[in-house]
Amino acid sequence: MSRTGTVKPCLGGGGGGGAIWGTDTEAELAAVHAEALSAGAIRSITCDHWAQGGLGAVDLANAVITACDAPQSNFRFLYDLDLGIEEKIAIIAREMYGADGVELSEEAKKKVEVYTKQMGSLEKPWVSSKYRG
Repeated sequence: MSRTGTVKPCLGGGGGGGAIWGTDTEAELAAVHAEALSAGAIRSITCDHWAQGGLGAVDLANAVITACDAPQSNFRFLYDLDLGIEEKIAIIAREMYGADGVELSEEAKKKVEVYTKQMGSLEKPWVSSKYRG
């Protein structure tokens, strides 16, 4: 299965789609789009940000904005905005990726401290991405 299969956890917010990887077939992309739409996505967008950088995700970003702004949108954050960064990361890991928990390295803990000091109020969303090393 292509790596587009990792998009399924992202479908709950009204948008969905697949990121193109060099080996993806049209059939795989079509399956991801069908799954997104059947799960309730308003649209399904294929993005090519791995090859094109930010330009490859513009259509997806615009579709997400449209979905969030739609009157019928049930958009909500996955966590309370007043939680600390580490708690937000743990909720994202559990709810989006099925993790049992999160263990931060010492370097990551130091970065959390720095970000917390820089951000002031923690009442902001936390953006996270899954990295496959």
